Amino acid sequence: MGTWEIAHGADVNKRMMGTGYGCQLEDGPGGNDIICQPSTTPAPTDQCGAMKIVNQSSTCDSGYMPANTHLVGLCAQTICGLMFPWESARGSDENSRLMGYNYGCKVQSGESDANNTVCVPIPSPSSKEGQL
Repeated sequence: MGTWEIAHGADVNKRMMGTGYGCQLEDGPGGNDIICQPSTTPAPTDQCGAMKIVNQSSTCDSGYMPANTHLVGLCAQTICGLMFPWESARGSDENSRLMGYNYGCKVQSGESDANNTVCVPIPSPSSKEGQL
């Protein structure tokens, strides 16, 4: 960041003032620059490997939560490998389900009658990106 630059982060109502302004964080709209932080969120492939299926339950084990439909779709092949070929499983959206290999291993919309739940580890607070 340059000496006289002003930038904002995720919160556009906070701004970081350059060293010429005393390198202060202030309330108010940010400048044209954006402060970025490297993502500490695991890549989807890492998340896929950490997923598990809870059979005959809509409740995930402690430390896990139902996976969102987008992540279920990204990790479909890995999840299908955890299921029996004729099974289906739901994530956090009760209106969609992942169908097992014998159904094509695809996410389908519509009311889910799946008894199994796809669960993913709950992110630790330290893995969340900082908010400026």
